[in-house]
Amino acid sequence: MRTYYTADNLHELCDLYDEQLEWDHFRDEPAHIAIAKRLIIQIEHGNNRKILETLLPSLFVRCSEMIAATSWERRNFHEKMEARLEKLQSLLDSPVTSQS
Repeated sequence: MRTYYTADNLHELCDLYDEQLEWDHFRDEPAHIAIAKRLIIQIEHGNNRKILETLLPSLFVRCSEMIAATSWERRNFHEKMEARLEKLQSLLDSPVTSQS
């Protein structure tokens, strides 16, 4: 998220779904780790799933753009990020199982 989304982008996304954006006041930026953990660990809470479903396609596009537009050294980072996004997408697409 940090690589592909600005603070303004994240504010807009959270506002769209009426969610609070966690903020790291020490760094004066969104609390990316806390946001990612909340979205994944509490995926069925509030609008977290909807946020992820909106966020992931955009992250894929931005990642692909960076793969196409960067030098080989930086491209490797974005290719690895793309693999992580694909893994997250497959988890998002898998059916929810309830534990009894």
